[in-house]
Amino acid sequence: MNILLHCFTKNPSFLPFLSLFLLFNFYARAQSTCTNVANVNACTGGNVSQNFSSGNGDFYSTSLDYSLVNGRWELNSPNFFETYTINSSNYTLAMNGTARVGFVFARASGFCGLSFAGFQIAVINNLTNQVLAQCNSVSYNAGNIVCANISDANLVAGTPVHFQISFRMRPPCFSSSFYFDDFSVGSSAIVAPVPVTLTSFTARRKDNSVKLDWQTASEFNNHGFEIQRKLEGEKEFETIAFVPSHQKDGNSNDILNYSYSDVNISGDASQYQLKQVDFDGKYKYSDILIVKGTSATGRIIIYPNPAAQSTVTVIFDSFSQKDIQLSDISGKVLHKWNEYTSTRLKLEQLHPGVYLLNVWDKATSNKMVKKIVIL
Repeated sequence: MNILLHCFTKNPSFLPFLSLFLLFNFYARAQSTCTNVANVNACTGGNVSQNFSSGNGDFYSTSLDYSLVNGRWELNSPNFFETYTINSSNYTLAMNGTARVGFVFARASGFCGLSFAGFQIAVINNLTNQVLAQCNSVSYNAGNIVCANISDANLVAGTPVHFQISFRMRPPCFSSSFYFDDFSVGSSAIVAPVPVTLTSFTARRKDNSVKLDWQTASEFNNHGFEIQRKLEGEKEFETIAFVPSHQKDGNSNDILNYSYSDVNISGDASQYQLKQVDFDGKYKYSDILIVKGTSATGRIIIYPNPAAQSTVTVIFDSFSQKDIQLSDISGKVLHKWNEYTSTRLKLEQLHPGVYLLNVWDKATSNKMVKKIVIL
């Protein structure tokens, strides 16, 4: 191949054939059986696994850039000679022999278009880095939507995998931009199995105690839950109690309800989390909840702050509707969340600098402003 490339580059008359040669070499690999899904709704709407509205979704790419402002991955001024690639987060195959993948890839500006060869989609084993299945020349289903089934005997249920999506552009590509969004893996083909499905977790103060309630929809090999608490000024969470699974063998497909009351007279806000522990020692943490102190009013906690990395977590002390706005120090609005009700918000891809987080509580009409520093 190196000899052929040398001949092409030494003889300009062969340059028109160079791109064809490279394109053929890129796509001329044995591929799996790939079919477009007839009903594109299988990869849109409620079937979208990652819409990137609050972060990059643990996807990674050296070709595309994640935009927190627009909530999507973006490609600006592509070169039609180059191959562009984006890798998904990790999933676990739930069925033998098949997987589904869907996404949106659209032009935001300019005249450049996707290569006629379409997309190359690979399913890669996370443990061995082996390509288990590969589809070449995958085309759009409708508009800017791709929704495809991948069939291959190498796809075995229980295998940890990620998807790699590659493509080329066709000229002219000057001043063009594209975006990648709304990734889907299809619930019928890909599932990330968890030992315990936690459907709710709440913490409420009543006088000098805090009542914790949580519910599971299913449990597998669940030993129980460590109750962990962190008071104001403490650096680490402390385990204050252990609640065993309601099922002796740790297995259940029924809804199970748990509760625990903690004597807590702290005047400042306290943080609580669950540490779910399997019989084999594996564990998983719940979200962190904040509870007001005995003399506290509304509270927002941001951690870490200052932060040495590009990600911080914001925790609110209630589920009330909030309008949230993130801006830089000059006042330029970077992102908005309207009628936000979760108690947890993750901010990612923040560059070094100072940011302002404005929060309007719609229930109390209170406005709070917090400064975020990225080192």
